[in-house]
Amino acid sequence: MQDRARRTREHVLRAAMEEFAAHGYGNTTMNAMAARIGMTKGALYGHFASKEELTCAVIRQADAAWQRIQSENSPPGATPLAALRAVVLALARALREDVGLRAAYRLLADGVPGGHAAHGAGSPAHGFFAEAQRHVAALVRRAQDAGEIAPDHPPGETARLLLAVVLGGHSAALLPPGVGFALGIENAWETIALALTGPRPTAERARR
Repeated sequence: MQDRARRTREHVLRAAMEEFAAHGYGNTTMNAMAARIGMTKGALYGHFASKEELTCAVIRQADAAWQRIQSENSPPGATPLAALRAVVLALARALREDVGLRAAYRLLADGVPGGHAAHGAGSPAHGFFAEAQRHVAALVRRAQDAGEIAPDHPPGETARLLLAVVLGGHSAALLPPGVGFALGIENAWETIALALTGPRPTAERARR
C-alpha cells in the first residue's frame, strides 16, 4: 500500500513538472495536473495540499538534481578548466533531458510566488541556479589560480555569463522553428574557452 501511494505521489509530481515546464506557474492548475494523470482533483489533494506545496517539491527535486550534476562531474585529477567545462555542459544536457529541472527553471523565472515565505528559511527558494553560480564561480577562480583562465575576468561575472549562455540556449530551443535558434552549448564551448583563456583587450588595443 505504501509503495502504491509512493508511486502515485511520483506520478503527481511528474505531472506537475510537465505542466509547470510547459505553462509556468500562473497558467498551471491543479485540475490540469489531475487530468494529465487521470486523477480527480480531490485525490490529488490527498498527496499535495496545494499548488504551492507542489512547487516546493519540484524545486527540491531540482536542487537534488544539481547536487548530482556537481558530484558526477568532478572527475579526479581533472584540471579546473576541464571541471568547469564538464559542469557547464552537464547542466546544459540536464536542461534538455530532465523535465524537473526545466520546470524549476520556469518556476524560478516566473518568480516562484511566495519566495522564502513559501519555502521556509534556508530553502532553495532561488533554486539551484544560485548554487550553480557559486560553484561555477569557484571553478573559474581555481582555473585562474592554475593559470588556465586570464586573471582579469571577474569570477562572479564569468559564472553569470556562462549560465546565461546555457539558459539562453535552452530558451532559444523552445521557440518555434524560424523564430529563434537552438544554441548548442557543446558547439559554443571552444569559443567561450578561447575568450576566457586570453586576456580581455585593453582600451588601447580596442582603439586599434
